[in-house]
Amino acid sequence: LPLLGLDVLLLSLVHPFNLPVLLAAFGVFALWRSWADRRVAWWALAATATAGLVSLPSLVTNLLTFTLDPFWSQTYGAQNVMPSPHPWELPVDYGIPLLFGLAGLWTLRRSRTFDQTFLLMWLLVAAVAMYAPVPYQRRFAFGLQPGLAALAILGWPALQHWLDGRLHQWRLAPATSAALASRLVTYVGVMGCSLGTIAVFAVMTLSAATNMPIQVYTIDRDSYAAAQQLAAQTGPDDVLLCAWDTCNVLAGVMPGRVVLGYEVATLHASAKRASVEALYRGELTTSQIRDVLQANRVTYVLYGAEERALGSFDPGAAMGLSIVTRVGDAIVYAAVPNA
Repeated sequence: LPLLGLDVLLLSLVHPFNLPVLLAAFGVFALWRSWADRRVAWWALAATATAGLVSLPSLVTNLLTFTLDPFWSQTYGAQNVMPSPHPWELPVDYGIPLLFGLAGLWTLRRSRTFDQTFLLMWLLVAAVAMYAPVPYQRRFAFGLQPGLAALAILGWPALQHWLDGRLHQWRLAPATSAALASRLVTYVGVMGCSLGTIAVFAVMTLSAATNMPIQVYTIDRDSYAAAQQLAAQTGPDDVLLCAWDTCNVLAGVMPGRVVLGYEVATLHASAKRASVEALYRGELTTSQIRDVLQANRVTYVLYGAEERALGSFDPGAAMGLSIVTRVGDAIVYAAVPNA
């Protein structure tokens, strides 16, 4: 029990969204063991109680924070409104582990070890929880992948045996059918499970070989260099206005803040993004631009490649703001006098 409590404590610190599913799986397993043994499974109930008590502070803290806190309830709490994939989409989402896992499930239909029984209970609870009528239902599916992988390992030899039998019916020699079955299942399994990693590795290798950054993960070099220069002469109270993609990167560069960023950490992200994009498209009047700058306490305005992609309106030039730094096509303006 002490080791279990330590494990659950570490999990509550690393990923508390896994806790409800895990605790529910503990409880379901304890009830099932009590029913199967025709007596109360005190050891299973003790494990459930231990895990529940250890994780209670984390569960309560997260519930209060992301439900009642005026900032986090509107940012991180609001972005949780994203449903789980439809059941018929799961084969695409989980791929080979789900396919092989179904074969592993078939192998456990008659006999199971203690650990295998709990694994099935955990996967069942997670599968039900991920469709619970709550806005953050998709988060209850986190952690399914390792469980499916463990089940897939059990299904791997079962699939080989099944394919061997089908090939043997074609009057192939036993050694030939066994070798073909082993290679087909192994190649499909390894390639299917590794496809995502291989694709990312190939894209990164191509990017390095051609010296071309992956656009979805980066901003233009001029804006980044200008932000680095600006960061060296600004403080934690400064706020930079830029396009969403640019700000999302520069949030980690500036010692202060950016107007926009990742939705889970930007209050009223949708409204702010709409106003910023309208600003760079030239759809706001001078008075409205000043309102946006003042409402967000902006001290610096960036006009670079991403901002030009939104529109050809340069707010700094239009407002007569002084240039603080310029690198190539990226210009940083001071939004307040004597900045």
